[in-house]
Amino acid sequence: MNAGDREMQRIEELLAARALGCIEPEDERHLEQVLDARPEIARQLSELEETASLLSFTLAPSDPNPAVRRRVLATCGCQAEAWWNRLANLRWFPALATTSAVTASVLLAVFTTSNVFNSEIDTLENQVSSVVGSWEALEQECSALASSEGVGILLHGQGPAATATGCLVFTANPRQGMLFVSGLDGVAAHGHSFRVWLGDGRGEGRAFGGSCPASTSGRAVVALHTAAPITSYHDLVLTVEPAAKMSDKPLGDPVLWADLRT
Repeated sequence: MNAGDREMQRIEELLAARALGCIEPEDERHLEQVLDARPEIARQLSELEETASLLSFTLAPSDPNPAVRRRVLATCGCQAEAWWNRLANLRWFPALATTSAVTASVLLAVFTTSNVFNSEIDTLENQVSSVVGSWEALEQECSALASSEGVGILLHGQGPAATATGCLVFTANPRQGMLFVSGLDGVAAHGHSFRVWLGDGRGEGRAFGGSCPASTSGRAVVALHTAAPITSYHDLVLTVEPAAKMSDKPLGDPVLWADLRT
């Protein structure tokens, strides 16, 4: 690895730490200089901060237990090939279709700061070390990932988002899930948000499931929290709506749809 690669890797680690509020003062000063000089890094930080707002765990101030960390990385290593194979079948983050919300959030944070995910576990360790506070919790998530098939539902874009793809991830809690979508470039203007609505199939309105700010990255990540189990609903739609306007029903036409009965 040359000096430029090492510096970029260091910047990626600092971005993750800054987004999660655990950066050291000296490192933050260095990162501020980088952000002032490189607008593209500042944009990357903004997108990572959006991701960080969805993370469902709390960072611990102490270093991870070395023994636990080794077990976590060994589990990741065993799963790397399977994750990579799934990448050939889905266009964006296929591994998330078999994870719980915590692991999905961690993997998303890693993906956000890395263009490639494969069996290079050393690189993964450097980035995960900056993102994960409780390695004990991650160990449990990784073990669950390794021992279960998991469930995910593919999404279908329509209208201006006809080429969008993604998946809905079910978690251990039947009323919670994670929605991941890519290919939303140009679909939403500044000041808008993506909102998820779930239907009962009887035409009696839709229940609000969650939302996230529209991003220039063309991606949407929505944490779902529903009153009833997600699988009890008939279908799901994603709409684009003004962020400042709140409503108990959709204000925009669907740009994405999924049948939850499959």
